[in-house]
Amino acid sequence: MQELRNKVQQELISKSKKQEVFEETQFDPAYELTDPDLIEAARLGKYALRDPRMLSLLWRKFGNQTKIAALLNVNRSSINRRLKEYKLL
Repeated sequence: MQELRNKVQQELISKSKKQEVFEETQFDPAYELTDPDLIEAARLGKYALRDPRMLSLLWRKFGNQTKIAALLNVNRSSINRRLKEYKLL
């Protein structure tokens, strides 16, 4: 029984070594920006969509839903929906 237990323990150790998970680091997109308005939008993230003024500013700066979505780390359809809601499209 002891031998079986040792064998199982060794298998668990070897399998856990194969699947090493390293800590993932999230980079703040605001570090790459110089415009204070864009920095604020990047820091707000998805909450920038709640502010019509901020979304209007992003639309004027980028003019592209995909770029806005990438900056805010949200889905493009969320940008599209808010742009229509605020009558910016």
